[in-house]
Amino acid sequence: MINLHWVARLVDYSHVYKLAARANRVVWTLHDMLPFTGGCHYDDGCGRFTHQCGYCPQLGSNKQQDLSARLLARRDNAFGHIPDGALHFVSPSGWLANALKSSRVAGRFNVSVIPNSIELDVFRPTDAATARDALGLPRDRPIVLFIAEALTNRRKGAAVLVEPVKNLAMQGKDLGLVSVGGASLPAPAGFTYAAAILGRPFADWRALLDAVKAAGID
Repeated sequence: MINLHWVARLVDYSHVYKLAARANRVVWTLHDMLPFTGGCHYDDGCGRFTHQCGYCPQLGSNKQQDLSARLLARRDNAFGHIPDGALHFVSPSGWLANALKSSRVAGRFNVSVIPNSIELDVFRPTDAATARDALGLPRDRPIVLFIAEALTNRRKGAAVLVEPVKNLAMQGKDLGLVSVGGASLPAPAGFTYAAAILGRPFADWRALLDAVKAAGID
């Protein structure tokens, strides 16, 4: 058995069926929508991957037979060589599993939902005060925590967070805002404590762990 994960720029889709034939079974763990779309990692609500890509809004395309259509056709051809039982998908969420099921090119394959795991000996209840001291955060106020790989990515929801937090600050709520991610999340006016930017959450798991502890998440 072969287990694939995020294989962009590593495995050509035309060879996936060869892997399935060699191993008798391939398990593909999804981390985004790329394996079953015309090239996008997230379709942003487009939905064209369910029937026929083309006129791709992310490419700004006005052509039916654009790059997205050609890439989806390549995936369709590759998956078409694989028997139903030779490829099994694993998804960390029900949402992504349902997206796969609606796919034109891969919807016929079985998919299991297995949530991502965490290391319980690392991410465990500990003292929030110590974590706040390590990050230079105040001990005497609630902390609002926002984590995303790319804070400026619209679909991560930073804009949805900032407005209600801003309203709380205007109401005199004494809050702190901590953001962990690859870009700066501006603290709304009125905050007595500005946002602490810790960098990408995957670069230093200790800082990520301290941020989670500081927010009182057990």
